[in-house]
Amino acid sequence: MLFMLTLISGTLICVSSSSWFTAWLGLEINLMSMIPLMLIKLSKENTETSIKYFLSQAFASLILILSVMTNFTSNEMMNLESSEFFLMTAMMIKLGAVPFHLWFPQVIELTEWPQCLILFTWQKIAPFVLLSCVMSKMLLMFSFMSALIGGISGINQTKIKLILTYSSISHLGWMMAASYLSMNFWAIYFMVYSILSFMIINSLMKSSKINFITEMNIWSTSKSTKIFFIMNMLSLGGLPPLLGFMSKLLVIKLMIQFKMIFLIVNLVLSSLISLYFYCRVIYAAMMINSDKTILNIMKSKMNPLFITLSISMNILIPLFMLL
Repeated sequence: MLFMLTLISGTLICVSSSSWFTAWLGLEINLMSMIPLMLIKLSKENTETSIKYFLSQAFASLILILSVMTNFTSNEMMNLESSEFFLMTAMMIKLGAVPFHLWFPQVIELTEWPQCLILFTWQKIAPFVLLSCVMSKMLLMFSFMSALIGGISGINQTKIKLILTYSSISHLGWMMAASYLSMNFWAIYFMVYSILSFMIINSLMKSSKINFITEMNIWSTSKSTKIFFIMNMLSLGGLPPLLGFMSKLLVIKLMIQFKMIFLIVNLVLSSLISLYFYCRVIYAAMMINSDKTILNIMKSKMNPLFITLSISMNILIPLFMLL
């Protein structure tokens, strides 16, 4: 609990800072709080992932310091361009965006679900706020690569965590495109993505033994939880007319105003690819391989809270947005 408070405090310090030193300090507090959270269960795997996470984030922090130091050079034009480049690189490493994403799947693969959720959502806030200070067109290049590579890399994955990891990288492409045009639209997209990720991971946390797609058919959870999970997966993939689709539609409408047709096509194609490997997970979850599992599902009571929440979030809210 203490480390969660310092984690949140570090992000808030970074977001509300008025100087680069304070922003860097907030990022370091955030990092030093995340490491103990990853080591709640002491094991060889958790130690390995925490070291990988620390090294990647520490390297990004060094580049951020280098970015600040370039402000003291004599050539103002070179100063500005170099500072923007180093800042962009540092934030891309922290976000796990392509081409600096290789550490991200390795860390997520061996991390517990609650920590995965933090890495997918909360840990993206501070880097994106700092990126808003530098609206370089380089961000669109990173957006293009993250959406495309994230979608393609997820096709052949068999582990649930890796599928959600590459999905997160693909969603980074959408977030970067949104943040380049409007931080308000980024906030909407990020909030929708975070809510859907929370609901999906919350469903998966109830069965810690499920690691691979092929194991989804032995997921003897209640029918309501499966419906809840399937609807949220489809929404995260951007299937119309669910909530995830509406957030993507808002970004597309904004990009059309700026005539970014090529990037729109890339983002839409990446979403279709992501939806394909989401459907693989959903198909496996719908399969039943034993009579015992059938009885467990048929006898389970429908949880009206889950169903109501899922329907209201994914169907009713988009309908109100269209009105």
